[in-house]
Amino acid sequence: MEYPFFWNGQRAGTLYTAAVGEDTLFCVDAAVPSGLYRIYAEGSGERLFLGVWEGTAPLRRRFSAALTAPLGTIVRAVAQSSPGGDLDGWRTAAPGEVPPWNTEGGLIRRRGRTWELALPFDPSAPFPLPTLFCLARIRRLRGGEWAVFRFSDAGEPLPAERT
Repeated sequence: MEYPFFWNGQRAGTLYTAAVGEDTLFCVDAAVPSGLYRIYAEGSGERLFLGVWEGTAPLRRRFSAALTAPLGTIVRAVAQSSPGGDLDGWRTAAPGEVPPWNTEGGLIRRRGRTWELALPFDPSAPFPLPTLFCLARIRRLRGGEWAVFRFSDAGEPLPAERT
């Protein structure tokens, strides 16, 4: 079966469902900006949390009949931006926002009394900010690899936090 999938109040894709024995398989295929989303199937009864999704590849989840029964008749699926996780607080860095460092294509966020700069990381390309190589940590964000750097309020590089 096919149902509409909504993000930001507009149709953005499709929720597909299929019976797998006594279970139901849910698949969301949609075009949304990469990010972190909470996905729900909504029915005539209740709604069912399908999981957290980055918006990059189709989301596939399988639930038992006991979990899907409260849904009633499925009507649609919706995405809500998720406030938690690694994407919390990230925004696009403005050119020259972190002098003297090149922030082109990067993300930035405040973390307490410090801030972080994330730059796209490709192991086959030159390392972003090579002078700060030993202070970076590689993290998965928005479906890709990023080199994340910490700075003080004065813009001084700091060692990466241990996670």
